[in-house]
Amino acid sequence: MMRLRFSLMLLAALICQSHLQAQEDDPSQIDFFKALNLAPLASQQDRFQIYESANNEGLLQNLSNNRTNDFNFNNTSPNGSVASLYSLGNGAIRDLGRINVKQESYLPATYVKSKLEVPDTLTTDRSVPYTSNNWKADELLKLTLPEFETVFIFGQFTGKGDYVRNTDADITGKTGVGVKFNPLPETELQFRTGRQLSITDLTSAVLDHSQFMMEVLAKMPLPVPMLDAFKLQLEYTGSALAAPTPADRSTIKQDLRIVFPVGKSNEFYLGAKYKYDFSNTPWIDRSEIYVGVTIKH
Repeated sequence: MMRLRFSLMLLAALICQSHLQAQEDDPSQIDFFKALNLAPLASQQDRFQIYESANNEGLLQNLSNNRTNDFNFNNTSPNGSVASLYSLGNGAIRDLGRINVKQESYLPATYVKSKLEVPDTLTTDRSVPYTSNNWKADELLKLTLPEFETVFIFGQFTGKGDYVRNTDADITGKTGVGVKFNPLPETELQFRTGRQLSITDLTSAVLDHSQFMMEVLAKMPLPVPMLDAFKLQLEYTGSALAAPTPADRSTIKQDLRIVFPVGKSNEFYLGAKYKYDFSNTPWIDRSEIYVGVTIKH
């Protein structure tokens, strides 16, 4: 088992290294972390913060050095700064005081998906009460094993926080092995297992909690006689996390929701969540009913 785990980790490292090297050799690729002023803190610890550039135009200047042809300039402000930048290219757009970066790549036996959202420090007025300073990031890498088309190695990073209050962060990293099936047409079933690393307090003496995890993901069309035209989708996500220390509790989380497609890419969903942590907490305190909408550009 140890040999198999070591071989899988070595394979993932080699493929990731070649993928990153290919990005460095391609001048059309944007280094989004550098362009968006995501830099390491001046310490030996592997932490990151997003800071506002001292130069008011530093954020966009870094981007313009990479892909100047992708910019639309509208120098209407007195100081000549970029007042309107509708498309940053390579999946990056400016929208309502935010900069969103989205990329999705399908390579042989490799799937890469990236999503980054940060405040637009050039146009956002900090005096407005509803101004948002939070950032979000979501990175996913899947490597399908050549001899087993349904088996894959994955690495996933999700994070969110406030770039002003750098301690307000919630960071999760996952690595492991998964298997995917399509038991019926238009259905999908995934089983994943591996390790999960969580960081919720950057000032804590214990920065991370590494846990063994198991996940189940399922999608299927929901046949409703009167609502066939809406193409409803039923989605289920279940996860089990082992307790990282004897003082903690193992947890089981379940999420079941119905998705209503709206238009070509937007979604409205209604769902319920349940969390079980082997405590005496009333079940109603561990349950949650929610509604939401996803608007995609």
